[in-house]
Amino acid sequence: QNIHCLLRAAPKGIIGFCDQDDVWLPDRIAQGRHALERLAHPALHVTGRIVTDPGLRRRKQLAHHPRPGFANALVQNIAPANATMLSSRATELVRFALPPADLMPPFPDWWIYALTTGAAGAVLCQEGASVLYRQHGANTLGAAHGTAARLRRLRYLLGGRYGMWLRAQTGALWRARDLLDPEAQALLHRFSVGLYQGGWHPGALGIRRQSRAQQAALCTAARLRLL
Repeated sequence: QNIHCLLRAAPKGIIGFCDQDDVWLPDRIAQGRHALERLAHPALHVTGRIVTDPGLRRRKQLAHHPRPGFANALVQNIAPANATMLSSRATELVRFALPPADLMPPFPDWWIYALTTGAAGAVLCQEGASVLYRQHGANTLGAAHGTAARLRRLRYLLGGRYGMWLRAQTGALWRARDLLDPEAQALLHRFSVGLYQGGWHPGALGIRRQSRAQQAALCTAARLRLL
């Protein structure tokens, strides 16, 4: 409920999320503000991130995701909170659509990405990194980096946890569907039907994850009714 409370209390204008574990490089705020301040529509600025160990060593930049959009946001979050700043209009949109705290999906940043793109907003992905993303044993999910992280996500997929996240996310978006554009509303409806009735194929709906391997795993999970 932390993000829910902070969004309720945040002032108008551009906002950004930060985490006590992470380090913003000196140009983080300036880059995000420069990208967002003149935009008249909802938009997110997503900076690149460098993964580090608890002591901020062993640095490696995470992959850049150049294809944001609602069809991606239904099944994947490429706008993690610690890398994302919201334009003034995006802040207004999110606060207006904010559900009660007990109905917030497990990952509010993922919901914000989907809501913004579904409402015809923009996502500006910066390839260069301006956040150090510290990894440790208490990370809620952690970076999708390395063999162990990929295996953990595969267990979430095969064990049904990812499907639970999808249904919670879809339910939260459905409650805000009047704020989405007609095309996004139609896709959300088809996606919801597929999730709850089964027998659907992500590719046939135009729903996609960022890499071929991720897309193949998603399609396999849908075919096996693991979602």
